[in-house]
Amino acid sequence: MVLLAPAIVGIPAAAAGAALVGRVGAGFVPSGARMELAGFGREGCNKDDTTIGVYAKGTRLVAGFRGLRAVNGPNGLERVRKCAIQLMVHSPEGWRFTPLGARVAGTAWVDGKRVVRASTTLRREIVDLPSGSTITFGAADSGALWSRQQSFDPPIAVRCVPTSWLSIFVGADAAQPDGPQAPAAIEISRWDMSLSDFRWQKCGDR
Repeated sequence: MVLLAPAIVGIPAAAAGAALVGRVGAGFVPSGARMELAGFGREGCNKDDTTIGVYAKGTRLVAGFRGLRAVNGPNGLERVRKCAIQLMVHSPEGWRFTPLGARVAGTAWVDGKRVVRASTTLRREIVDLPSGSTITFGAADSGALWSRQQSFDPPIAVRCVPTSWLSIFVGADAAQPDGPQAPAAIEISRWDMSLSDFRWQKCGDR
């Protein structure tokens, strides 16, 4: 995986505000905690069709996609699409955190009993974090713009260090068990996560 240059462009304030709906964390953020975007890339996003910015004094990450779309069909590379976001989280001295969840929005096209999936998985540095979320969408969701909260399971605390690297993989999966001829597609248009979506605790606390 090759990460692109750090994102400099941002989402306009009005658009960002519209994306910041709901929270999955406890809401508390210790003073001095902040995020820093290091880069992004992969087959579902690039600098021309993806806008990622950090807002609210470094406490919220918002990603807008125009190409994160998976389509079931003969091309296996199009059935599953992902965007990898490289994030640095700076923790105040004596604090560590547990990522609890995020929000995702998009549109699905599917019929019958088939389903498509929107997922988020996390890696800490080069070590797998067994934490993530997959949401399925069926015919009842087809054609409608949806927005969902994702709750990462199981929640896993990062180590007590000043800076933690998180690799976030936002995925769209339209592959169907009855073969590539089955009509199904999913497009993810937005993803956002805040430091208030983390559970913060003092180092040494369980």
